[in-house]
Formats: sequence, C-alpha cells, structure tokens
Amino acid sequence: MIGGGGEQKTLRLVAQYADWWNFTGESVDTYAHKLDVLRQHCAVVGRDYDTIVKTWSADAVAIAATEAEARRIAQASPYNSNAIIGTPAQVAQQLQVFIDLGVEYLIVRVLDFPATVGIDLFVQEVMPRLRAAQER
Repeated sequence: MIGGGGEQKTLRLVAQYADWWNFTGESVDTYAHKLDVLRQHCAVVGRDYDTIVKTWSADAVAIAATEAEARRIAQASPYNSNAIIGTPAQVAQQLQVFIDLGVEYLIVRVLDFPATVGIDLFVQEVMPRLRAAQER
C-alpha cells in the first residue's frame, strides 16, 4: 500500500508498484480528481487501473443519533477538518459517494473516542447500509 496524493511522483509510483492505494481525509471532488490522475499514470505505465485496491481514510467521522449531537461531537474534536457528520443514514449517504467512485475499503476515525457509541452506530447502522447499497 502506498498512501498519498502527490500527482507527479506518488501517484506515478502507485501506478507502477502498489497493490493498494490510500488517500486521506479530502473531499469527494479531490478524491475523484486523484483517481483520474491515477488512471492517467496507469495508462502511461501500462498498468490495469482496476488491479489497484482503492482505500480512503475518513479521518473525522462524527456520528450520533441526531445531527445536532453529531455536530456537537465534531465541534469538540481537533480532528474535524473535512468531517463526515450526521446520523447513521446521513453518514452512510456521505460515504456511499466515495464507494460509488471506487473506494473498496474505508478507514475511519470516529470522533467520540474513547467512547464507543459512535463506533457502535457505525458498525450496527452504517456498515449494513453500505453493504446493502453494494448488493443492489
């Protein structure tokens, strides 16, 4: 796995050598752009773009039963840049956009840590929604 989004060197190295690629915490538009750059590098080096597993690190997920509570959690965290914020349905909807782009694995940082309420909601309510969307 190679992580990073440098368009001239890092993504070229991903195209040449990586089995997996990870990009961290940027917007869906930025991620989509990086995928386009990776596709171009793959074409140049003769690599099948689809053989690279794409991952995305959601460095900030604030999840709660209500959107207001999720926003409170995000505001209290120093890691709230580009945060995914909301109820389980809202979080799943925001993450689904990345999956629709081609993300195969998500790495998440749930912002209410060390409490386990957020990760429990993620596992019990977000992951099943994402799986169900993949099966459609």
